[in-house]
Amino acid sequence: MKKIAAILLLSICIATGCESHKPSAENTPPADPMPGTVNSTDGINEKPPATAADPPASTPDAGSPQLTSSHDGEAETETPGHLQSSQLMFGYLDAASSRILAADPEGKQQTPREQFTQAVIAPGELADIRFTKHQARSDQDNGRQNRYNFDHDEGDLFRLSSPVTPADPDAGVVLAQRDAFAGHEFLQVEHAEGSLPEEAAARIKQAKGLNIHSQGLIGQISPDVQLGIVQYDKDGGKPLASLVLITPDTLLFRDFEGTDDKSSTWRVDDGGQMDPQLFHVLFVTRSGHGYTLGYEWWGAEGSNLAVLQQDGSAFRVVQEGGRYTAPM
Repeated sequence: MKKIAAILLLSICIATGCESHKPSAENTPPADPMPGTVNSTDGINEKPPATAADPPASTPDAGSPQLTSSHDGEAETETPGHLQSSQLMFGYLDAASSRILAADPEGKQQTPREQFTQAVIAPGELADIRFTKHQARSDQDNGRQNRYNFDHDEGDLFRLSSPVTPADPDAGVVLAQRDAFAGHEFLQVEHAEGSLPEEAAARIKQAKGLNIHSQGLIGQISPDVQLGIVQYDKDGGKPLASLVLITPDTLLFRDFEGTDDKSSTWRVDDGGQMDPQLFHVLFVTRSGHGYTLGYEWWGAEGSNLAVLQQDGSAFRVVQEGGRYTAPM
């Protein structure tokens, strides 16, 4: 009888399920990550970085929604104002400031040229443009990408709806798709000289853990937001400098690592010095992602251009380019 009862009991368990249902490892909610800050090659936060045992976590400014990515193959949800490299190109004006020539020598930009319908003329003026044609290089081309060689250089030709009056006729231009800056507020930028405020310099020193060799202002964006350049003491390592946007809550860095060549540390013939007057702000905007910065960095032989966008507590590079202009 006991054997028959055991068999009956086993049959009932199989039919109804007697085993307790414990959550599997796949269904167990992950533990909350340790708080930390995002560090990248282009920027660090002023707070201490997460240790090797702590998984890095993004710590955006309050009120700045971030790009949400999926790890399960789902489509990303982008916050309005998120810029992509395909939306931007660089160019320069002709002598009359009525046309723009954009170059893409490596063929990186695959976006059809007709989609670029706006240009940002320093310091932050949006102008309507229209693609005209691809201009071939002429026999008189001297290899310079400046207004004096405009008609002989090769590139994509755009015409402005009306001539502009740029602050600097030799400054670079950012070409954009029509909706690229949707959700962006263009901020007033004033050229600035002199030193960074003492409080800002102290925050930078604490954030980097390095003594400051030299520093200077580049632009004043608002009463409490500045852009500056900082060069650190070498201390036995590679030369290091930072472009830094200083806000009341955050320091946004773009670092430049130099070489041991004292005459050409970061750029050709720079003498090992970071001159703040060689940096020019093309524009600054504020969006749901935070700040976006466009700048041009002049050197002995030309300029480098870049657009950076705030990504949490760091800058990410949206687009980079350059022009060879020497001699003007």
